Amino acid sequence: MNRFIGFFVAALILAGVVRGNAGDVLWGVTNGINDTGFWTGGEIFTVDTGTGNVAIKAAYAYSGAAGDVRGFGDIAMNGNGDMYVTYYSDGAGNFKTLAKVNTSDWSFEWTQTMPEQINALTFVGDTLYAAAGGGAVDNLYKFNSLDGTTAPTLIGASGYLGSDGDLFYDAPNDKLYNVYTPNSTGNLVELNRTTGVGTLIGTLNGTAKFGTTTGSVNYGWAGMEFDSAGKLWAANWNDQILYSRPNLLPGSDVVQEFDLSTSLGGNITGLSIPEPGTIAMLIFAGLTALAAAWFRAKKK
Repeated sequence: MNRFIGFFVAALILAGVVRGNAGDVLWGVTNGINDTGFWTGGEIFTVDTGTGNVAIKAAYAYSGAAGDVRGFGDIAMNGNGDMYVTYYSDGAGNFKTLAKVNTSDWSFEWTQTMPEQINALTFVGDTLYAAAGGGAVDNLYKFNSLDGTTAPTLIGASGYLGSDGDLFYDAPNDKLYNVYTPNSTGNLVELNRTTGVGTLIGTLNGTAKFGTTTGSVNYGWAGMEFDSAGKLWAANWNDQILYSRPNLLPGSDVVQEFDLSTSLGGNITGLSIPEPGTIAMLIFAGLTALAAAWFRAKKK
């Protein structure tokens, strides 16, 4: 038994070392490809939040044909690694196409036309939430089924005028946030998942200064996501730079983490990190299996 306990502790230490040497895998999408400008296609990519290393997983060129990816709006992944994106399609209008991505060959397993422009996606557990944008009062939706045919359920309007922005979930505090960007500024709003009504938390400008209205205003935040340590990662739609903030508390320092301009061919429009608990669950499941094997061997 002592040998197993020693192995168990060693495995936990090893898991901690592995996580310590690298950050969470941050997934993202872009508007544009090969530095040829907006509305020319899009990319799906990953960034190691510990090192800044970028991997382009797939690039989609726009030829003008109906159904082509003209630019991505957002990306969301659940704890099982299922990936969904919203994109502007020549045949479906402004970010009205939702697709499930096959992460083996990067084709779309299915596509579905949304009831209105969907700029933001995020998972809360196994439920995908979506926020509409495009210069109107933003509606909050949720998907009771993700099968390519079942329409999302309208929850309600937030009460805030919005355009480009992002939807992100604070799991430890069970809070859903959206960043609305009317007039190229950003309003941080907490959303009620039952009614869709938003409560204004603060104003974010379009630079790296979260939570302040001073400084130049370029474009609003198009990608925001918490990592497993509770750090908030963000991308400005107008550049290819990743920023971070320790949390959402007022006065938290903002850090410019990585300049991805030499690695990406388009501007970042969405970010996603699978649920932080997934990795821990996988480690726990593996250790549980090892424990079961040890006890079986002990009985023999």
